[in-house]
Amino acid sequence: GCLACWWLNVGGMPRKNTTRRARAVSLGHTQLLRRSRRRWVHNASSVYPAHCNCTGDFTVTSKMNGSTTCPLRDPVLWPHTLSSGPESGLTNQIYALVGYVIITVDSGCSGLVLPNFTSHDRGGVDVPFAALFQVRPFVNALAAQGVAVYERLSPQDDYTRPRVIAGWHKHLNFIKKRALLEGVHPFQRFEDAVYKSLHVSRQIREKLEQAKVTAGLKQEQGYGCMHARVEIDIRGSWREVYAGPPPTLAQYFRGMSQFAELRKQKQVFVATGKALARHDDEMLSRPTDWGAELVRSTGPLKAWHRSDGKGNLSKPSYIVASLVDMMICREARWFVGWCGSTFARMLAHYHAVDHGRGWFSVCPESTQQSTLQDLHAKWSLCSDPRDGDPTGVESQHAIAEAFSVVKARKTELRRIGHEKKLRAQANGQHVNTSQPM
Repeated sequence: GCLACWWLNVGGMPRKNTTRRARAVSLGHTQLLRRSRRRWVHNASSVYPAHCNCTGDFTVTSKMNGSTTCPLRDPVLWPHTLSSGPESGLTNQIYALVGYVIITVDSGCSGLVLPNFTSHDRGGVDVPFAALFQVRPFVNALAAQGVAVYERLSPQDDYTRPRVIAGWHKHLNFIKKRALLEGVHPFQRFEDAVYKSLHVSRQIREKLEQAKVTAGLKQEQGYGCMHARVEIDIRGSWREVYAGPPPTLAQYFRGMSQFAELRKQKQVFVATGKALARHDDEMLSRPTDWGAELVRSTGPLKAWHRSDGKGNLSKPSYIVASLVDMMICREARWFVGWCGSTFARMLAHYHAVDHGRGWFSVCPESTQQSTLQDLHAKWSLCSDPRDGDPTGVESQHAIAEAFSVVKARKTELRRIGHEKKLRAQANGQHVNTSQPM
């Protein structure tokens, strides 16, 4: 469809155009971008000028000088650095990438410019896509799904820039709708294509092999993987996840000991962060009750999830450390994790598509063998004491209800602000209409 219109047709916008740099102008919940040749590109809008002819290469007539211009294609989507706002670890950034692919399809953009990743949860620096993953497999996989991907923006391209966390929010809506559709979504093929095509770069492969050697993994014998989401931060944030309280290390090991398949491996790689309580760190330094050796990536291959905010490139990158741990777990004989962790959910996906097998879901009350379809059909596989649902079946409805409350609150704040503004205008005063959230 036609995604371009002359800026004069938008109305109420200034005529000034004294620089050749592209400038962004926010208009409600959309964004318009002005290019040097005075054409506006509107992202994901179905509002076009009355004279816009959308047949073939659409033609837009200028009210300024009567000339016409025929763009070769619709604008490309050029996202900002991948982020999910308050939590921007590896998997949440990949979720945002999937979201931007869906936005590209939804909005009718002609393609997607590969965004950068960010090195840390907060205070990080940009990390090019090619530094983490091979570009060509990703481009080819998305092309097979009808989505064009470009490594960089061409000077000739018209583009549109979505809001900073638009991709992450789009994927979040995708997850909620998929759960309400009992695990089936028409856009599932785009998420699958992204996951399958993320092949690590040569630099990451070298770090991966180095990590295996440093940890002492005996690959010829095989090993299992456990993602232990027991870092200190989860103690205060688990309520925001809507998957119930996370299991303790003792609960992880007690559940794992019930399965002969898990006890068979003599080595277990533990993917976890650096911010551990002392007793958890000590427990991970000892063998399990059934005699399995626990190993972790250490030294320069581990990093704190947040940087010092100074962009110190000499410090280890958290996203690289996470990617190394994820790839080690992806190649393991089996995987154990908690459903409330996005890292664990992505690895469950990989074990399903790479090896055609399920995974082991650990909850405080029990451990069970699970499948990828289980994760798609419902967010939580554990009980959540807040909704009184011992099986976790109703957790997706709790998520939907929570977001409905947030949306209603924002609507109410906008109404209050608008009323204050009207009263101030009537009294000839200026008032700050912002409201605390």
